[in-house]
Amino acid sequence: MQSLQSRLNILYTAFLFSSFVYLIVGFALLRSGWKPLLTDGVMSKSLLGVFILISLSCVVSAFQINKKESEETEKKIFMKSVVLFAFAEVPSILGLVSFLVTGSFTYLVILWCISVAAFILFKPTVTS
Repeated sequence: MQSLQSRLNILYTAFLFSSFVYLIVGFALLRSGWKPLLTDGVMSKSLLGVFILISLSCVVSAFQINKKESEETEKKIFMKSVVLFAFAEVPSILGLVSFLVTGSFTYLVILWCISVAAFILFKPTVTS
């Protein structure tokens, strides 16, 4: 099981740091004087609301997958973890999309925080 734990830790770290990359990309674009598609308005706030709902539904789906009991083979644990980490990464991807459309770095940070919270909740642990 030690081999599985180390592979899960590597996978977890890769997914978690990809979320940090989205934040860094948004910050770099903000500093470069980049212009968004929409200006701040009702449409951008609506988009944030939709993205938050999608993000929370992904986290809830990940909880459902995580607590689903089945025969836990090494391969199934690894595949389940990939799905959980992918669901946890969705909010940060949506945050970057929100930033690209609206130009609001705050929206990116809000969705990124949801993603990081999901990663903390789904930190891999293998029980023997």
